Amino acid sequence: MKSPGRILLVDDEPLVLEMFEQFLEHHGYTVTSASSSLLARQQLSTNFFDLVLTDLRLDGFDGFQVIELARQINPQVGAIIVTGAPQDGDRERAEKLSAAYLSKPVMMDELLSSVKVLLNCSLQVRAQNES
Repeated sequence: MKSPGRILLVDDEPLVLEMFEQFLEHHGYTVTSASSSLLARQQLSTNFFDLVLTDLRLDGFDGFQVIELARQINPQVGAIIVTGAPQDGDRERAEKLSAAYLSKPVMMDELLSSVKVLLNCSLQVRAQNES
């Protein structure tokens, strides 16, 4: 089956990273994992992604900054922010970035639904730009 899009998964919790990666790959997605913001930056500089799924609280720089960096490379990249420690204003900031905002523990059906919707939008815009 052809992958429906490339996903960059960023989380500093190894169990969450592994669980999300296995879940998304099981559903046919091509996933590249990064366990830190530094590794995310390296992946973004060398690979193309259709979706960024990132934890909000990371070392170095946060999930919002990961998304902003990804959008410098691919303005149509879909974005999902996941957090276990929501703070005032985070949801609004995510909305301004047109990013989905999910709280841990994440319901896997909600995660999959968000991935499908955002990837579909990202891929449609890319296809329009290429034609």
